[in-house]
Amino acid sequence: MTKTSTNGELSEPPPYLTDPVSCGEDLLFNLRAVSGLADKYCGSCDGYHVLYPAKRLMPFAMIVELDRKEVAATIGKLAGERLASTQSTFEVVIAGAADTGLLATAAHSIALIGAAALSRSRFTVLDRCRTPLELCRHFGQRHGLTVETDAVDIITDRTSRSADLVIVHSLFRFLPRETHVNVLRKIGRWLRPQGRIVFSNKLEDKVETRAFETNQRDFGEDILRRIRDGHLRIGESAEAFNARLIHRSIEQIAGYDSLRSLQALFDLAQMPVFATQIVRDKVRRSARMIMRHRAIVVLGAPRS
Repeated sequence: MTKTSTNGELSEPPPYLTDPVSCGEDLLFNLRAVSGLADKYCGSCDGYHVLYPAKRLMPFAMIVELDRKEVAATIGKLAGERLASTQSTFEVVIAGAADTGLLATAAHSIALIGAAALSRSRFTVLDRCRTPLELCRHFGQRHGLTVETDAVDIITDRTSRSADLVIVHSLFRFLPRETHVNVLRKIGRWLRPQGRIVFSNKLEDKVETRAFETNQRDFGEDILRRIRDGHLRIGESAEAFNARLIHRSIEQIAGYDSLRSLQALFDLAQMPVFATQIVRDKVRRSARMIMRHRAIVVLGAPRS
């Protein structure tokens, strides 16, 4: 585990943490940094951790941004209530991080409450790969946050954690279906009394899954074109970037196609549901538009 409590000096001011669009992220920095990090830390996930920040720079990508406003509002409400009821440190755990998106969303939400709330907050970011954790560590340094990172496999991790808020966003797409109940219960047991999980997951059917596969190819080709044209400078050639995409082997598990299927998961895990919201948005997929649906659910600790 590494920890950063940030006093680093910056050559230029960072994007504002309270900005509702960027939430303090520097996406171009992430993309330029991630290729070197991937070479050092990534295994089979190499292509994913390079493609993801590249996609977020592309028009109409709408990855984290699709439900960012709603997730941020949910986090802000829960954090505000918790911080008002206790003087202890507000512990936020992010279970799975592709880049800085979720950390930025959480920090932005708490920053809007006030500087005192942010100073009382500590963020722990978990991921199997160190690449996104290094991005999060740097993000924390730039914004004066207290950030801990831990490179763990969430399926086998047995670390005892204590959290007021756990953010689970799109994580289960990368976990074998048979592990979902146990992993969710494990995360739920991290919660302090009255703690909550903010669980966001895309609802997808076979048509959406096929569109996703097509979209991955289209995004890769579009990004390569921009690199070759000089419109996107990432610190490596288009050929090197393309090699990462060709060898991309990270597996994504079939998702949940309805709120009912998600509710079945929560029932099996014996997790109480306190709030549910469905986010709908049109997203461009190559030459056409499709409707995407995402469920944002607030969960409590397992009943038993």
